[in-house]
Amino acid sequence: MSVRTYVIAVCGDQRYAIAIERLCEVSELTPITRVPCMSAAVRGVVNRRGTVAPLIDLSVKLGGAAVTPGPRTCVLFSESTVEGITTLMGLLVDTVSHLVELADSDIAPAEPGPGPGGPWVRGLAAAGDEPLRVLDLDALLVSAELTESAPAAVPDRSDAVRLQTAEVAS
Repeated sequence: MSVRTYVIAVCGDQRYAIAIERLCEVSELTPITRVPCMSAAVRGVVNRRGTVAPLIDLSVKLGGAAVTPGPRTCVLFSESTVEGITTLMGLLVDTVSHLVELADSDIAPAEPGPGPGGPWVRGLAAAGDEPLRVLDLDALLVSAELTESAPAAVPDRSDAVRLQTAEVAS
């Protein structure tokens, strides 16, 4: 039986368990640089020791209200690999409450469908009388919503430039 340690992230009145081995760091919130044309879940980017990381509002991503920054607000940093490219991402949460150890047998399968966490909830567990939603962080960080909201690519105008150059030369 496998036992893993989870960080309990709090977003509003929901508690989410995230496997600690999937996290690089938990830090306080630093200034956010807004980025236009992104989904509502992407609050902008933050600087983590010289590396720019997209900042995802975990509550919005999971269907809740936006996190309101306060003294206990923090960022959970994780790396995600998509098509061979590893990217650092930050998850904005209201707070991190504690750590909990859960055996695989402690996690019940989640019911598919709507609800807090939606398709990114791997299962349900409890720490004492506290209900927890165990997140599938890999699925959450590579979801299409985070990549579809990026600004459209600038059209390739190299053919037009070559045509104009050829017309001027003749």
